[in-house]
Amino acid sequence: MEWNPLKWPMSCLAGILMIVFFFIFIPTAVLLFPSFNINLGPVHYWIMGPYSIIDNYLSDLGNYIFNPKGADFFNYGLIIIGIAMIPFFLGISQFWEENPHTEILKITRLLGFAAAFALIMIGVFSENAPEPLHELWSMIFFLLILILMGLASYALIDDDNFMKITSYYGFGAIIFNIIFLTTGSPFLEWITVFSALGFVAMLIYDVFKTES
Repeated sequence: MEWNPLKWPMSCLAGILMIVFFFIFIPTAVLLFPSFNINLGPVHYWIMGPYSIIDNYLSDLGNYIFNPKGADFFNYGLIIIGIAMIPFFLGISQFWEENPHTEILKITRLLGFAAAFALIMIGVFSENAPEPLHELWSMIFFLLILILMGLASYALIDDDNFMKITSYYGFGAIIFNIIFLTTGSPFLEWITVFSALGFVAMLIYDVFKTES
């Protein structure tokens, strides 16, 4: 495959942009998170130190009270990543045409579009939005990612264009998603997101390999 990005498959370019945008916007929001944040009420009160992946959810980065300088980077970052997800799922479906499970993969593509929309809505409705908008869209997003990764991993295991390890990795990644959804652990949310990005990276590699 040529090294000119403009000639790469749309799915590869969009997938790479998803990962690049994540590692631009999210670390920026983390760096701008205050080292000390205090509010003693009377209605709401908290004492918060530096951002911690153990104690803080990802969405805390987009909270305009907790992270006044960095929230826009997080929220607009999610919107941009969500937009990039659309051409990713649209483009990668052309490499699924000879798959024996085409119907499953068509559902996976639709779920990918829905997950992209849900991610955009998470960015639009931050933690500061009226309840339960943010929590609802976050739950929808993680459930959609869980289902689509499971379906894709099942369908691609019989596809010669994709490495079997991609499917095995996908099955392993959804375990973190399930545990996160059942426990609500902030740390497992980070693991779930990173493992999903890893799945995207493996799909990108498979497409590059197919095209080379």
